[in-house]
Amino acid sequence: LENTIVMFSSDHGEMLGSHGLEGKNVIQLESIAIPFIVHWPKGLKAGVSEVLFSAPDVLPTAMGLAGLEKHIPSDIQGINFAKSLANSNDKEIKEPKSALLMLAHARGVYTHRYTLCLTENKHPKEGTPDLQESFLYDNLKDPYQLKKIALSEHPKIAKNLLSHLGLHLKK
Repeated sequence: LENTIVMFSSDHGEMLGSHGLEGKNVIQLESIAIPFIVHWPKGLKAGVSEVLFSAPDVLPTAMGLAGLEKHIPSDIQGINFAKSLANSNDKEIKEPKSALLMLAHARGVYTHRYTLCLTENKHPKEGTPDLQESFLYDNLKDPYQLKKIALSEHPKIAKNLLSHLGLHLKK
Protein backbone atom coordinates (compact mmCIF):
# COMPACT_ATOMS: atom_id res chain seq x y z
CA LEU A 1 0.00 0.00 0.00
CA GLU A 2 2.88 2.39 0.73
CA ASN A 3 4.08 2.15 -2.87
CA THR A 4 0.70 2.01 -4.62
CA ILE A 5 -0.72 5.10 -6.29
CA VAL A 6 -4.46 5.24 -5.69
CA MET A 7 -6.47 7.80 -7.67
CA PHE A 8 -10.09 8.54 -6.90
CA SER A 9 -12.40 10.51 -9.13
CA SER A 10 -16.01 10.33 -10.20
CA ASP A 11 -18.52 11.82 -12.56
CA HIS A 12 -19.30 15.51 -12.25
CA GLY A 13 -21.95 16.80 -9.89
CA GLU A 14 -25.71 17.16 -9.90
CA MET A 15 -27.68 20.34 -9.23
CA LEU A 16 -30.19 18.72 -6.82
CA GLY A 17 -32.30 21.89 -6.73
CA SER A 18 -29.41 24.33 -6.29
CA HIS A 19 -30.15 27.54 -8.20
CA GLY A 20 -33.64 26.08 -8.71
CA LEU A 21 -32.17 23.62 -11.22
CA GLU A 22 -31.97 19.86 -11.59
CA GLY A 23 -29.73 17.68 -13.68
CA LYS A 24 -26.12 17.88 -14.73
CA ASN A 25 -25.88 19.75 -18.01
CA VAL A 26 -25.58 23.26 -16.55
CA ILE A 27 -22.52 25.43 -16.16
CA GLN A 28 -22.72 26.09 -12.40
CA LEU A 29 -19.90 24.72 -10.26
CA GLU A 30 -22.14 22.23 -8.47
CA SER A 31 -22.66 20.50 -11.81
CA ILE A 32 -19.21 20.76 -13.39
CA ALA A 33 -16.82 20.12 -10.49
CA ILE A 34 -15.12 16.73 -10.42
CA PRO A 35 -13.35 15.36 -7.34
CA PHE A 36 -9.80 14.13 -7.81
CA ILE A 37 -7.85 12.57 -4.94
CA VAL A 38 -4.43 10.95 -5.16
CA HIS A 39 -3.09 8.77 -2.33
CA TRP A 40 0.52 7.57 -2.42
CA PRO A 41 2.20 7.58 1.01
CA LYS A 42 5.67 6.82 -0.37
CA GLY A 43 5.63 9.61 -2.96
CA LEU A 44 3.20 12.34 -1.87
CA LYS A 45 2.67 14.40 1.25
CA ALA A 46 -0.89 14.94 2.43
CA GLY A 47 -2.33 18.27 1.32
CA VAL A 48 -4.68 20.15 -0.94
CA SER A 49 -3.69 21.68 -4.27
CA GLU A 50 -5.56 24.60 -5.79
CA VAL A 51 -4.10 24.01 -9.27
CA LEU A 52 -6.50 24.28 -12.24
CA PHE A 53 -6.56 20.56 -12.99
CA SER A 54 -8.82 19.25 -15.78
CA ALA A 55 -9.77 15.82 -17.10
CA PRO A 56 -7.08 15.87 -19.86
CA ASP A 57 -4.43 16.25 -17.13
CA VAL A 58 -5.19 12.86 -15.54
CA LEU A 59 -3.26 10.66 -18.00
CA PRO A 60 -0.02 12.68 -18.19
CA THR A 61 -0.06 13.20 -14.41
CA ALA A 62 -0.60 9.48 -13.73
CA MET A 63 2.23 8.63 -16.12
CA GLY A 64 4.45 11.23 -14.44
CA LEU A 65 3.75 9.83 -10.97
CA ALA A 66 4.50 6.30 -12.24
CA GLY A 67 7.91 7.41 -13.51
CA LEU A 68 6.89 7.32 -17.15
CA GLU A 69 7.32 11.04 -17.84
CA LYS A 70 9.63 10.41 -20.80
CA HIS A 71 6.94 8.21 -22.41
CA ILE A 72 4.14 10.79 -22.36
CA PRO A 73 3.29 11.41 -26.05
CA SER A 74 4.25 14.94 -27.11
CA ASP A 75 0.90 15.52 -28.83
CA ILE A 76 -1.24 14.50 -25.85
CA GLN A 77 -3.57 17.06 -24.36
CA GLY A 78 -3.16 17.89 -20.70
CA ILE A 79 -0.37 18.78 -18.32
CA ASN A 80 1.77 16.50 -16.20
CA PHE A 81 1.27 17.84 -12.65
CA ALA A 82 3.20 15.00 -10.96
CA LYS A 83 5.93 17.31 -9.65
CA SER A 84 3.33 19.80 -8.43
CA LEU A 85 1.52 17.03 -6.52
CA ALA A 86 4.82 15.92 -5.06
CA ASN A 87 5.16 19.42 -3.57
CA SER A 88 8.19 20.16 -5.69
CA ASN A 89 9.29 23.75 -6.05
CA ASP A 90 10.04 23.02 -9.69
CA LYS A 91 9.21 26.20 -11.64
CA GLU A 92 9.15 24.14 -14.86
CA ILE A 93 5.44 23.41 -14.34
CA LYS A 94 3.29 26.20 -15.74
CA GLU A 95 -0.19 26.17 -14.31
CA PRO A 96 -2.83 27.13 -16.87
CA LYS A 97 -4.54 30.47 -16.29
CA SER A 98 -7.93 28.93 -17.08
CA ALA A 99 -9.74 25.64 -17.56
CA LEU A 100 -12.20 24.98 -20.37
CA LEU A 101 -15.84 24.35 -19.48
CA MET A 102 -17.74 22.60 -22.24
CA LEU A 103 -21.24 21.18 -22.11
CA ALA A 104 -23.80 20.31 -24.78
CA HIS A 105 -25.27 23.84 -24.85
CA ALA A 106 -22.72 25.88 -22.90
CA ARG A 107 -19.11 26.96 -23.07
CA GLY A 108 -16.94 28.88 -20.68
CA VAL A 109 -13.72 29.11 -18.73
CA TYR A 110 -12.94 28.79 -15.06
CA THR A 111 -10.14 30.72 -13.36
CA HIS A 112 -9.32 31.03 -9.69
CA ARG A 113 -11.10 34.39 -9.70
CA TYR A 114 -13.87 34.21 -12.35
CA THR A 115 -16.08 31.82 -14.25
CA LEU A 116 -17.18 32.89 -17.74
CA CYS A 117 -20.43 31.28 -18.90
CA LEU A 118 -21.95 31.34 -22.39
CA THR A 119 -25.13 29.36 -22.95
CA GLU A 120 -26.83 28.61 -26.26
CA ASN A 121 -30.52 28.56 -26.99
CA LYS A 122 -31.29 24.82 -26.98
CA HIS A 123 -34.02 25.20 -29.60
CA PRO A 124 -33.02 27.92 -32.07
CA LYS A 125 -35.61 28.91 -34.64
CA GLU A 126 -33.30 28.98 -37.65
CA GLY A 127 -31.42 25.77 -36.82
CA THR A 128 -28.23 27.67 -35.93
CA PRO A 129 -27.35 27.90 -32.25
CA ASP A 130 -27.62 31.40 -30.87
CA LEU A 131 -26.38 32.90 -27.65
CA GLN A 132 -29.00 32.70 -24.94
CA GLU A 133 -27.03 34.13 -22.05
CA SER A 134 -23.52 35.35 -21.24
CA PHE A 135 -22.30 36.23 -17.77
CA LEU A 136 -19.53 35.98 -15.19
CA TYR A 137 -19.33 34.73 -11.64
CA ASP A 138 -16.80 36.18 -9.20
CA ASN A 139 -15.48 33.01 -7.58
CA LEU A 140 -13.91 34.85 -4.64
CA LYS A 141 -16.73 37.24 -3.72
CA ASP A 142 -19.50 34.81 -4.70
CA PRO A 143 -18.22 31.22 -4.25
CA TYR A 144 -21.75 29.78 -4.44
CA GLN A 145 -22.33 31.50 -7.79
CA LEU A 146 -25.53 33.23 -6.73
CA LYS A 147 -25.03 36.55 -8.59
CA LYS A 148 -24.64 36.58 -12.36
CA ILE A 149 -22.52 39.50 -13.56
CA ALA A 150 -23.16 40.96 -17.02
CA LEU A 151 -20.07 41.01 -19.25
CA SER A 152 -20.65 44.74 -19.75
CA GLU A 153 -19.96 45.35 -16.03
CA HIS A 154 -16.34 44.15 -16.44
CA PRO A 155 -15.49 44.54 -20.15
CA LYS A 156 -11.71 44.09 -19.77
CA ILE A 157 -12.12 40.93 -17.70
CA ALA A 158 -14.77 39.62 -20.11
CA LYS A 159 -12.51 40.29 -23.10
CA ASN A 160 -9.62 38.47 -21.42
CA LEU A 161 -11.76 35.46 -20.52
CA LEU A 162 -13.32 35.33 -23.99
CA SER A 163 -9.78 35.28 -25.37
CA HIS A 164 -8.96 32.32 -23.11
CA LEU A 165 -12.11 30.56 -24.30
CA GLY A 166 -11.14 31.12 -27.94
CA LEU A 167 -7.67 29.68 -27.36
CA HIS A 168 -9.07 26.61 -25.57
CA LEU A 169 -11.61 25.98 -28.33
CA LYS A 170 -8.94 26.29 -31.06
CA LYS A 171 -6.75 23.85 -29.17
